[in-house]
Amino acid sequence: MGRCSATLLLASIAALVSTAHPGTRAVASSVIRGGLDPAGDPAYFQGPADPEAESWIAQPGEFRVVLPRLASLPEPPWIEQISWEPRAFVYHNFLTPEECAHLVNLAKASAGGSKRATVVDARAGGTFPSSQRTGSGAVLLRDHDPIVTRIEERISVFAMIPADHGEGMQILRYGRGEKHDPHHDYFDGGDKNLRFYGQRVATVLMYLSDVESGGETVFPKHGAWIEPDDTDVRGRSSSKDLSKCARGALHVKPRRGDALLFHNCHLNGREDPTSLHAGCPVLRGEKWTATKWMRAGPVEAERELRRRKEIKAHWEEKERRGEGLGEESKAKLNERGNLEG
Repeated sequence: MGRCSATLLLASIAALVSTAHPGTRAVASSVIRGGLDPAGDPAYFQGPADPEAESWIAQPGEFRVVLPRLASLPEPPWIEQISWEPRAFVYHNFLTPEECAHLVNLAKASAGGSKRATVVDARAGGTFPSSQRTGSGAVLLRDHDPIVTRIEERISVFAMIPADHGEGMQILRYGRGEKHDPHHDYFDGGDKNLRFYGQRVATVLMYLSDVESGGETVFPKHGAWIEPDDTDVRGRSSSKDLSKCARGALHVKPRRGDALLFHNCHLNGREDPTSLHAGCPVLRGEKWTATKWMRAGPVEAERELRRRKEIKAHWEEKERRGEGLGEESKAKLNERGNLEG
């Protein structure tokens, strides 16, 4: 999707929200970044953007989205679709340099310092360190601070998945020679991590730094590029810039502020094997990333906790009436969040 398409999308979202939710504050098209009127659009304003005109889209009880001021970005944001297999998009200039620096500083200042990166434990649930993934970093709880919340809400709109379906943001640093071997982000059928929150349906990988050489994200089992690899597209790295690891594969070169969204599942909910991906070794410099995994269900969210409370009250009432099911059946129903007896 080019800049013009992204412009129309943002304006359309604002219009839909204002129309569909009467209580929502209306946002003039001239305030939306990339609005339809160049003469009154801050995207074309030569100089510092007006903080009071910060664009946002609000939906009562759900989220508020603050888009970066154009004056803070190297160039206007735009979205590029790179593949259908997997469904993958790069949102160029998704984060401002200040937001990137903020996330890096949070990881550096996290309690206990940066820790060894981990991978998922399918049998027991949770995570553990592995040679499959080198690097170090930290995990932030959702809504860690107002800036993190702002970024998470922006991710929600980009991925079209509610913000409370997101796991905690994982911030990682990869030094020279460090990498992440090919893997899928989705869980296998028997994985205990599926129990409460459902599948990891999408991944948003944000690049917090430029990398001198290496560090590309690659998809070894991809289909065709949406655009030919040698097409002159902004932000698309040429073969001359690539490390050996990325040549011939669908790839994204780390660029500070860009965000890669790829879907781990097909539209029918089945896992997409072409979402297999890897992080190439860093050859020169260092690579900072922030990853947000989006689940099929809410993750430790207020409405999820409320739902669990309702389920518990439901079973207590059935047991009081002597209508309770066996423990095995009850556990299965609880996992699905089903209140029916």
